[in-house]
Amino acid sequence: MSVGASLRAALANGYQQSWRLATVNAALGAGLVAAAYAALFLPAAGALVLVLLGPLAAALAHCAVTVAETEELRLADAGKGLRLHWRRGLVLGAAGVATLVLAVVAVRFYAGREAWPLAALAAYLAAAAALVQLLLWPLAVARRERPLGA
Repeated sequence: MSVGASLRAALANGYQQSWRLATVNAALGAGLVAAAYAALFLPAAGALVLVLLGPLAAALAHCAVTVAETEELRLADAGKGLRLHWRRGLVLGAAGVATLVLAVVAVRFYAGREAWPLAALAAYLAAAAALVQLLLWPLAVARRERPLGA
């Protein structure tokens, strides 16, 4: 198969699977909007909604892993991912919210004391932790037989 033919096949397959991923991603986005709206009135409610979105994010990660491994995705795979990974999603969602809260507290603390280098360092470390979380979700879903701590 030539490079052009393989690129066309990959684009066609990506288009065929993208609407299924977009559906789950839109549901997660709607939940994030709801969390932001809840946080306007009560920050604890926003944090709770973010934790509860963890299983939905795990279902999205399951869909992404399924596409990467099998190149085939059905909409029912999102429900299967939700059933399989809801506990891991709750734990990872809680870890993400805890990281976000600690980052906001640290940046506000250092910025309030005009320790700008430390505030920038706290923001940088928070961004690095967010990247680690982004990489951790598909790994936690793909290797569900291993304990989450491993």
